[in-house]
Amino acid sequence: MYKRKIKQERLTPFDQVMVILGNKWNSRLLSIFHKKGVLRYNEIRKALPGISDPVLSNALRILQAEKIVSRKQYEEVPLRVEYGLTDRGQELVDLCKQICAWGFKYYPGVPEEERPFGDPE
Repeated sequence: MYKRKIKQERLTPFDQVMVILGNKWNSRLLSIFHKKGVLRYNEIRKALPGISDPVLSNALRILQAEKIVSRKQYEEVPLRVEYGLTDRGQELVDLCKQICAWGFKYYPGVPEEERPFGDPE
């Protein structure tokens, strides 16, 4: 898992949210879970072309550690694991939708298929 090289003494709540959302893959993962719901690892990987397995695994671990994404493992053969948004993750998606609404207001013209959290409400 990625660790900062320079330790910050204290993160404000805003800084902590920006650390989570500022990561290229974390925000895309939130969008995918918002649009598609509960997914297995390979489904997530197919939805994120260009991501490597180590990067995806690390991003999922970070989001799990922050209690934004849940991981449910079924004791079956073959092993089945599903990932989905927690209630806390859904709250973060709602915040992202508000940020996107602000962006659509001041930066219009984004094609519908490129809108990570759908149309503004």
